[in-house]
Amino acid sequence: MATVFQLTSTGLQQLIDTLHGYGYETIGPTVKDAAIVLDRLVSIEDLPFGWTDRQSAGEYELIKNGDQGFFQFSCGPHPWKRFLFPPEWVSWQADIRDGKIFTQKTDAPLPSFGFVGMRPCDLHALEILDTVLLQQVYADPIYAFLRKHLFIIVVNCFQPGGTCFCTAVGGSPIAVSGFDIVLNEVVEKDHSLLMAEPGSRKGAEVLEKTGCGPAPEQMVARLKILADEAASHMDGAPNLSDMGSLLQDRFDAPHWHSLDLRCLACGNCTMVCPTCFCYTLADTGSLDGSQAQRLRIQDSCFNLDFSYLHGGSVRASVRSRYRHWFLHKLVTWKDQFGVPGCVGCGRCITWCPAGIDLRREAECIAG
Repeated sequence: MATVFQLTSTGLQQLIDTLHGYGYETIGPTVKDAAIVLDRLVSIEDLPFGWTDRQSAGEYELIKNGDQGFFQFSCGPHPWKRFLFPPEWVSWQADIRDGKIFTQKTDAPLPSFGFVGMRPCDLHALEILDTVLLQQVYADPIYAFLRKHLFIIVVNCFQPGGTCFCTAVGGSPIAVSGFDIVLNEVVEKDHSLLMAEPGSRKGAEVLEKTGCGPAPEQMVARLKILADEAASHMDGAPNLSDMGSLLQDRFDAPHWHSLDLRCLACGNCTMVCPTCFCYTLADTGSLDGSQAQRLRIQDSCFNLDFSYLHGGSVRASVRSRYRHWFLHKLVTWKDQFGVPGCVGCGRCITWCPAGIDLRREAECIAG
């Protein structure tokens, strides 16, 4: 087991400064627009110090809790994939200059990102996206480059939100691999303690530059207790990992029809999902006809035109689009890529304006 270090607020700042020194563009949680969202970090002052959130189906509330903690909140609305698989990307363009047409791919320089404060469920989501975008016949070149040059600081989740259910899909609130540094934040009545552990050679090198010392043994021993308590908070969720064939057999279950009255087909669940990867291509041009572009734009299977084929949509009803997304996440994704497509982050529940809870839908359909 690697040494667990105690990290002061000064050490955390040094961590961010070191990443900047290595040329990483640091991204992490910050407070903006009454939510905890992902944005560029310059210092620890940008982190949501002393903030927490309350989440339930269709509800999100940001709360100033007074605790001395940097990471005392659940997943916000932004999935980290938006930096590695941009929602809009110019993949090709053509220009007319001096009467001649010049075509080119967009070769804009790509940054090296340093993710600070990623949760284990989001780390799991990146591993799932790897199977889709890297390990198939075609590897997405943008994602491949950004993923290769990515530095990850993950924060173990000792405070799951009201919509979290990572353990129900085979996940855990504790990260075990795939990161460069893992942080553990323990909040006491009047102070908090940050502990850091390297997960890679690069992570050990960065931690060494902070000059931090070993964490107290009693606090390291307490981490296992906190991890077990976090997992127990999600015991009420059904085990979705083992419901695949049962849900598939309920393809014509009457419960699907109720979604026509409840689901708005807004696509919020796919926009906030950390693993959804569907996109469409759009060709655009300037008004004077001197330039044309082909854009790759994030799309959603909840859009009516998503399944448009030969004069009509294959999935015309709302229930058929919800069922397609639902079964793909929990059943057919595993058939395609060998792993489920859901990590239990709960975003699709929190940010559904109709308050539809995937966990409860699974119970009703399976029952």
